[in-house]
Amino acid sequence: MINPRNSHSPLPDDRRRRCPVCRQSVYSKAGIHPQCAIKQSDPIQPSDDPDAEVEAVAVEVAAPAPKPRAPKFKKLAVKP
Repeated sequence: MINPRNSHSPLPDDRRRRCPVCRQSVYSKAGIHPQCAIKQSDPIQPSDDPDAEVEAVAVEVAAPAPKPRAPKFKKLAVKP
């Protein structure tokens, strides 16, 4: 038997918090869906328009040449 004093009805959908990204009802305490938070943190993606022009920028990076090293071998103990 359910005690009527302990039962509660869920909040109606119109009173629930809305996700700022997708505008759907949110059940988490943070007020945003986890997948929407990931979308929000990602940089803006270019549109999938095939006619869009994208400029490529070449950047030269100077890296120091690696120093040659002698191979590391363990010295074997020679028994007399």
